[in-house]
Amino acid sequence: MKTTLPFILAIFWAVAPTHAQQQGEKFEVLTQHFHQLIDSGELAGTVMLVAEGNLMFTDVYGMADREKQRPMRLNTLFSMASMTKPIVSVAAMMLVEEGKFSLDDPVGRYLPAFINTHVFDAVQGTVPPRRPITVRDLFMHTSGITSGDFDASPTGAAYREAFAENPASLDKLVQILGELPLAHHPGDRWTYGLSTDVLARLIEQASGMPIDQFLQTRLFDPLGMTDTGYKVPPEKADRVAAIYGADLKLRRAPEESPNVLGTIFPRGNTGLVSTLSDYARFVKMLVNGGEWDGKRYLKPESLRQMLQNHLPESHIPLRVGNISTPGQGFGLGFGVLVEDTEYGGHKGDCFWPGAAFTYFFLNPETGVYGIFLSQFTDLRKMQFLYDFHGLANAIFTGNVATKRLGEKG
Repeated sequence: MKTTLPFILAIFWAVAPTHAQQQGEKFEVLTQHFHQLIDSGELAGTVMLVAEGNLMFTDVYGMADREKQRPMRLNTLFSMASMTKPIVSVAAMMLVEEGKFSLDDPVGRYLPAFINTHVFDAVQGTVPPRRPITVRDLFMHTSGITSGDFDASPTGAAYREAFAENPASLDKLVQILGELPLAHHPGDRWTYGLSTDVLARLIEQASGMPIDQFLQTRLFDPLGMTDTGYKVPPEKADRVAAIYGADLKLRRAPEESPNVLGTIFPRGNTGLVSTLSDYARFVKMLVNGGEWDGKRYLKPESLRQMLQNHLPESHIPLRVGNISTPGQGFGLGFGVLVEDTEYGGHKGDCFWPGAAFTYFFLNPETGVYGIFLSQFTDLRKMQFLYDFHGLANAIFTGNVATKRLGEKG
């Protein structure tokens, strides 16, 4: 029997899944992976988004507050911790474009506390820096400014002692940083620390606005990020997720959040709370080349500069305390993969995590991006974040296999 071509095509489309259906099936692989971790008691709950172009997948599962049996929702508020840094870095680049300061300006030109910095030396105690800290160093975390959290060196100890009591303001924090020794000469290596706090103070000095007001006026309001900020108003307090540690032991109840209590001051390194949809607006603006809903926030060339690695090979891989991160370099405020990784990251992917297990990535070339939100602090389980990155990428590329994918611990 002769079969006409239209009939053959009709049969094909009836039995073969569409491209979107195939991607949906791969998204189910991602969601099932994390649903299993939640069902087995390794995570309390997650909210996730993965997208490319107009195709977007979201998933909400588990509990925002196990003690109160309050489920995760799309509008759950999360402590973003270090995912504050990329937002503040974009805000600073907006001022670079406006000529308020340049990347190679010495920071001491604007913040006098950094005119006479000194560098820790094991023999001499401290020595003068070989060159001043620049604005670029703040973006890149090559300033030598460290922190007490992940630095076991004598410099880290000095930071822990200096910040034994929380400073009352960003200005006071930056004044203290200017008095502390640098962990190394500016530019000598990448060091996780408080550089973005200094960048936030630089924004304040250059704009004449407090950092929270600048972010609200220049980013949050125009982007429609209505749930993002440093303080949670009383009417939104019941949307805040609890934070859990190892074995899902409660680390911080929602009502104990400094964002709810109002005991946090706006800064650059950490402090923001946000939701999935709010942070997605920020990331989508980046994917769109610095534009959102007809408004331009950054020039494409500025954003390209931010989203490419600027570290030499000698500075890679990044290290945060004892944690080494193979394949990861750094741009201007963003981590950047310099090679394909075993967990499924692609060369050129830009990313950053938060200490409470929040994470995002985007690829400026392909337009693929993903956001993972949980509230968990057991750093032994960092693989969960890499699992998300690899499985999310696989939805659009088909490359699921990663050496450690699905391993626990």
